[in-house]
Amino acid sequence: MTRSILILALTLLSALPLMAESVLPVEREFASGSRVQIYPADYVRDHFLRQTADMSFLQLPGSPPMELVLPSETVFFDHDPEEAIDALQSLSYPRPVDRIEIIFLPLPLREHSHSFARGNRIFLAPAEVEIPEEITHMTVVHELGHLFQYAKMSDMNTSLWSQYRQLRRISNEDIYHDSAIHANRPHEIFAEDFRYLFGGDLANYSGTIENHDLSLPDEVFGLREFFLSLSDKIVPASLLQASCFPNPFNPRTTVKVDAEVDLIGETLTVRVFDAQGRQVRELYRGTLFTQSLSFQWDGRDNGNRPLPSGVYFSRIRVGDHRAGSKMILLQ
Repeated sequence: MTRSILILALTLLSALPLMAESVLPVEREFASGSRVQIYPADYVRDHFLRQTADMSFLQLPGSPPMELVLPSETVFFDHDPEEAIDALQSLSYPRPVDRIEIIFLPLPLREHSHSFARGNRIFLAPAEVEIPEEITHMTVVHELGHLFQYAKMSDMNTSLWSQYRQLRRISNEDIYHDSAIHANRPHEIFAEDFRYLFGGDLANYSGTIENHDLSLPDEVFGLREFFLSLSDKIVPASLLQASCFPNPFNPRTTVKVDAEVDLIGETLTVRVFDAQGRQVRELYRGTLFTQSLSFQWDGRDNGNRPLPSGVYFSRIRVGDHRAGSKMILLQ
């Protein structure tokens, strides 16, 4: 009896490192040179989940708090991290899409229940039903398409966006714009093109893209070459990047600043301009003290007056480096 208990105890002890390892972040480097950090849902829950009596939220380094649905009797199913890794291994894009983090959310966000991308992070939302492997592949590569766009073709690069719109025959801004139905948003079309052109078999299990009115990406002459050329057009990478989320927004959005470590200690200004180029708000003037900072804008000017709906631009300056992003305010 004692010997049996001893054997059982040793068996359990030998399993402990594996159990602990299963919920630790995983860092992988792929054939393209892309480096990815993967945070499983259990690790996110243990390290980044914060709770009050009536609120549950996620607090990630360098990001504003994100409210989650409160834990309930509903059972949520996570994406499989191994399938996410397989999706990235199956990617055929030959150049690195670097510094990626994949965050497996333990609970859906209250105001954004689906998976999404922001900055250099992919957030994979759980579902109330088991998630098939092909859905994980499709979602990961689609969201990677968004990160690729943020890094290689910012909204400020109007020349590249004009080329892309012409190639894709989506130049009509009355139809294809950021506030259109999901399938008609240029950012979503771009991410779907990336998935279709460079995703593996499972990522393309449907053989289609979200917008069925558009030609399939491999039927568009020069589209693959356009995507492949983007890495060559932006070398070396910018030391400073800006993004905002949500976008469009009402009444608040978060302006995120990402900078290389060499810029820490420089003077940082974060300002908002309207479509006529007039400064309407200064969000920050001070020193860049870390690589990632976030600033909330409530759609008001420096006099605390609410601004009308329209297009606005963040303007970030760190030393001699500049960045910015387009924001759409919907009142």
